[in-house]
Amino acid sequence: MNMLIFSVFVDTAYSWTRMFIALFVSIIIGLFTGIAIARSKILNKIFMPVIDVLQTLPILAFFPFAVYLFVFYIPGSIGINAAVIFLIITSMLWNIIFGAYQAIVALPQEYIDLSKIYDLNLYQRLKKIFIPAALPRISEQMSLSWAIGLFYLVTSEIFSVGTKDYAVKHGIGVEFVHAAATGNVTLYIYSIVIFVLFVIATRLLFFENFEKMANRFYLKSYKKRKLERVIFKSNLNKNFITLTGRIKNTLYKNRVKKTIKHVSYAIFAFVSAYIIYKLVLIVNFSMLYKLAGYEEYSLLSLAFSFIRVWGAFLAILAVSVPLSVYVVFLSKRTKSYMLTFQIIASIPATILLPAIAYIVYGNSELLAFIIYFLSGLWM
Repeated sequence: MNMLIFSVFVDTAYSWTRMFIALFVSIIIGLFTGIAIARSKILNKIFMPVIDVLQTLPILAFFPFAVYLFVFYIPGSIGINAAVIFLIITSMLWNIIFGAYQAIVALPQEYIDLSKIYDLNLYQRLKKIFIPAALPRISEQMSLSWAIGLFYLVTSEIFSVGTKDYAVKHGIGVEFVHAAATGNVTLYIYSIVIFVLFVIATRLLFFENFEKMANRFYLKSYKKRKLERVIFKSNLNKNFITLTGRIKNTLYKNRVKKTIKHVSYAIFAFVSAYIIYKLVLIVNFSMLYKLAGYEEYSLLSLAFSFIRVWGAFLAILAVSVPLSVYVVFLSKRTKSYMLTFQIIASIPATILLPAIAYIVYGNSELLAFIIYFLSGLWM
């Protein structure tokens, strides 16, 4: 029993090592890519549409690249581990790029003008202005990127292309798949418990401290410079006060009325989508398949997938809007709730799939809806 727990612990540590390597690489690439795109109109026009498209692609689309770039050219387990890390990066990177981009775009123009007056070179601008301004925003995006990376962790550690399967020797994904394949309930429970403990420890020990460090670095970078004295206390504070005042007026004015209105729309749309979905289910699939060709049947299957996704999305909207209003505006324990939600969001629905499948045994539609719902609720 102790050896089983130790084995699961070691495999989880392997997975977390891959996750942290992927996160570190994503931060480096995302930080400088976001800054470059935000400061260059040419790069903005070229890369923003590309990045916008790439972020919508699931990591399944990157499997052939991972195999051809790493597995075929780097021998042994090193190549497979590199492929796994690459796949995790493809799920983490885009949020961090957009976070850095938004932080630099929101930076007051006065900072850029004064950096030119003081004749700061590119390295000094990065060190004194761009990186400190981007880090707090990146620290916010890291939690979301980490949760998305965990969602695809199991898929990344065991993947197939064509008729060939590729898997690392050690990883929590390997343990979950082995437990599901052999029906080993004890291994599955131990894997979930240790996985959750790692999630909680990562959130409390790493992300909390990284956010504090990013904020201290941001403030320290400006407090010790004349740039901060000239601009930060005057224009930035003035703009911040004006902006927060407008936000409060917008959010608090008729917030109950607007919330009820939005929730009503979401419920109405969800019920309408559910009714349409049930009506479509009445169609005789076997007869329809005989009448329609392969292309038409594929389009119909795609339509069903869209109905499922939009139904789950509307259900998420109906739950998340009132919950967010309560947590942010009505509750006195907002920070505790947010920490709890962030921890729960880091527990991917993929590792709960065997348990959910057992509970809703025989109802594949309900299973798909629950996975969609849990995958999108916390994002």
